[in-house]
Amino acid sequence: MRIEMHTHCRPVSGCARHDAEFLPEFFKSLGYDAIVLTNHYHRWHCNNLSKDLTEQAKIFLETYYKCKRRGDEVGLKVIFGAELKLSDEANHPEFLLYGLSEQDFLDTYPLFNETQETVFKFCEEKDIVMVQAHPFREEQGYDLADLKFMHGVEIYNSHRMFNPQFER
Repeated sequence: MRIEMHTHCRPVSGCARHDAEFLPEFFKSLGYDAIVLTNHYHRWHCNNLSKDLTEQAKIFLETYYKCKRRGDEVGLKVIFGAELKLSDEANHPEFLLYGLSEQDFLDTYPLFNETQETVFKFCEEKDIVMVQAHPFREEQGYDLADLKFMHGVEIYNSHRMFNPQFER
């Protein structure tokens, strides 16, 4: 099974170029069986959606549902995830959350105000895998976060803005 583990879409993730309905057909055409929709989950992106926390969470989930419906239509599994940026931690580390349920997302919204240790304990309790996203992008000010409070580290990220191979 071929799975894209880190992808974003509009309107939730400001860096994304495509809407939720585009991704499933695109990844299916590349031979993928599934994607994890890990839209940005932090104060800046969410505040751009709405100033109301309930509305932010609703838009985040509606975007996932649109992607999932399209995935079901074209035969691509779409898995719910998030790229959580800890707003109050040094270097503002970002973590990919795999296994986060939609209900846990709603029940704990907004997690971006928590500490890495608190989020890790939540993940342990809920069997969610917490992987630091792109810690080696020094040009963005990222650095490796506390390894005691995560399950893994993303070693390679093919984002076109930070990978010279896409300039060809």
